[in-house]
Formats: sequence, C-alpha cells, structure tokens
Amino acid sequence: MTQRTLAIIKPDAVHRGVAGAILSKVGRRASRCSRQALRMSFTTRPGFYAVHRQRPFFKSLCTS
Repeated sequence: MTQRTLAIIKPDAVHRGVAGAILSKVGRRASRCSRQALRMSFTTRPGFYAVHRQRPFFKSLCTS
C-alpha cells in the first residue's frame, strides 16, 4: 500500500511567510507531491472547520 501525506498550511503560516519552509520539509519526507497548492474557498471553510463551530476563534478560521 502506498503511504500518503496530507499537509494543510493554515493562513497564519502563509501570512508569516513560512509556507515555503513547511512545503520543503514535507517534500523531503514525501517521495512525490501530487498537488502542491489548493486554496480553500470561503464557502467550504465552515464545513471543513465545523468541529470548531462553538469555539470563539471559529469565525477567524473561516474569514482569514
């Protein structure tokens, strides 16, 4: 069975400018990246972060 790695880079890491370092680190450990970048739309974020719906930071997850 092929082992797969999923890396999700959160918006605050992108804003701090460390996304490239994260991707580089993942790339060294993974043999191949099938998709390097996918931007989550504002309409899909609430569903993705639904587990945090009752948390005070939920709105910031969906809007940043």
